[in-house]
Amino acid sequence: MEIIKKIKNLLIILCLFYNSTAIALENKILFKVNNEIITSIDIFNEIKYLKILNKNLQSLKQNQIFEISKNSILREKVKIIELSKYYESFDVDEKFYELLMQDFIKKLGLRTKKEAKEYLKNNEVDFDDVKRKIKIELLWNDLIVRKYSKDIKI
Repeated sequence: MEIIKKIKNLLIILCLFYNSTAIALENKILFKVNNEIITSIDIFNEIKYLKILNKNLQSLKQNQIFEISKNSILREKVKIIELSKYYESFDVDEKFYELLMQDFIKKLGLRTKKEAKEYLKNNEVDFDDVKRKIKIELLWNDLIVRKYSKDIKI
């Protein structure tokens, strides 16, 4: 009787393993811009990020979403390369960062950073990635103003 129980348990465990499906993303290098690489995981994460910012992306075809995400991350990598020429680190003034973070939180329809962190976590978007993107945008805007402010006439 003991052996029959063990065999049944073993069969149940084997059935569970054979019936379960494992999903894994294969991480491939898709593009290289100077020394910056863009992988399939980068594109996948960018898609998730863009979808939380713009719900209308849901209605597009997968290849359109891929193209939008690819272009978005390519632009970001170009910015990183260019910013690296002018800045040693991507640290920004906390006051300006908080202003842009509050704007981001409002775009999500939320009120607090805590709510935003929870919302991002539920949508599998890393808060630190969003923080990095905001800092890149701040530095990029600063660089553009510094480079071209002499050409602006008001």
